[in-house]
Amino acid sequence: MLGDLLESSTVEENSHLAIDLLGNEIIWNEPKSGKIWAIDLKTNATRLLFQNAGYRPSIVEVFAHSIYFYDGIQSAIFRVNKHGHSLEMVHQAKEVSSLRILHDMTRPAWLNRCYTNPCSHLCLPAPLLEYPPRHPSFVCACADGWLLSEDGETCRQSKQVLKKAMLSLTDAIPALFSNPGSMDAFKHTLFGSQSRN
Repeated sequence: MLGDLLESSTVEENSHLAIDLLGNEIIWNEPKSGKIWAIDLKTNATRLLFQNAGYRPSIVEVFAHSIYFYDGIQSAIFRVNKHGHSLEMVHQAKEVSSLRILHDMTRPAWLNRCYTNPCSHLCLPAPLLEYPPRHPSFVCACADGWLLSEDGETCRQSKQVLKKAMLSLTDAIPALFSNPGSMDAFKHTLFGSQSRN
């Protein structure tokens, strides 16, 4: 098992692991000795990738043919190729607690399912529960006060909202209170009390 192999190798308590999908390896560091190692996932062979007495890699990350590491003593992020050569400082940084390479190649491709939709108001991506999808990959929705038409794509204004909009304040008072005692309008909100007969 890989866990047994890593346990029996030089993985220390504060080592960081990085997965190299391109090289089919797991890469880790030895913070105390300043070494960076790799283990091949097919052959279980380990190899030393980087060793330099002047550096203490405390965090490692891999991208393409390069290994990136943070050295807390020098307060910088460095890059070295997978053969341990071409060492260069990439960025000065203090107190780095994690390192992640962001590149279009490291992120999954995402298709905007609402890009060419027929929705008149809002398009909401729907979860893909099966592949290939047998249902639409988006759902049309409407803004407040609008209703989705039978076609599932266009919105029409709700008659109920139109009635509410046409209701004036003088119409609302008798509708709310049969015998109002006092009434105050504050920021378009009605406050009142019901008189007792």
